[in-house]
Amino acid sequence: MVTSVQHRFRQALLLIALGALVLGLAYLLAVQTRVGQAWGDEAYLARVVEGRRLLSLERFLLESITIPVLLCFGLLLVLIGGLRRRWLATALVTGAYAAAIASAEVLKAALSRPELATAYESLMGSKEALNTYPSGHATLATGLALGAVILASPRQRPYVAILGSLLAVAVSCAVVAAGWHRPSDAIGGIALALTWMAAAAAITLARRGTPAPASRVTGLVLVADVLIVASVVATVIFVWIDGRQDRVPSIVSGAAFPTLVSLIAIWAAIAVGLVVMVLRDVDIAPSARLTEPARSPVGP
Repeated sequence: MVTSVQHRFRQALLLIALGALVLGLAYLLAVQTRVGQAWGDEAYLARVVEGRRLLSLERFLLESITIPVLLCFGLLLVLIGGLRRRWLATALVTGAYAAAIASAEVLKAALSRPELATAYESLMGSKEALNTYPSGHATLATGLALGAVILASPRQRPYVAILGSLLAVAVSCAVVAAGWHRPSDAIGGIALALTWMAAAAAITLARRGTPAPASRVTGLVLVADVLIVASVVATVIFVWIDGRQDRVPSIVSGAAFPTLVSLIAIWAAIAVGLVVMVLRDVDIAPSARLTEPARSPVGP
């Protein structure tokens, strides 16, 4: 008989595959094809419709994420897990969080970006100033959100997930709106974080997973995610309609910027929501004492 922990463990494995699939497809379709590059460049060029206040807010948010802040984020995950005495899970989650951030930097250095959308080359200026695939900021924001969701208690998990969705959506959309990244970079960063954190969740469930009553407010996360995404979509559309469209080059499509930023918000919310659904009726058992043998709830 398959237990709830075994079932959720298998679902966590599927999330690893989903994250890796999106990470690879986004790179192949958006970076290695002319059409994908064209849409990314159009979204980047069309962002100039934003007003100065919104742009200043976005840059303030992004520039606030420094090395000390990253360390604080890591300590926050340790604190959440430590207060619940889930030391193995804490080690796995913080390790996956660090690995996600490090691998984002490795991929940015290793993955090539051929110049295919030549029509926008002169308009883009110095592309060396643009970070490439995937976005480190989107990775760390999504990774922090997912890590906190994994370590939180079943009762608190939905509320943590709502805050995490806000963070992941805000940062992932801001890196594009502020001109720090192309849309594909943000999508890839979210996928990379999902891959690593789903791996941490799967190992945690295999070693310390235990059944737990499903939270009655888990559905609240889905409602909140819909509202968050709807707010982003409405904001992007309003900014586009009310913004300085005269700044946008005439050859740039008006659909790329609002469409791709909305897609980023949807993907970030989905990533958090999927992890919540996988963990909705399981918890992490307290770490065993040194004399207590580790158990494997998912079986041999």
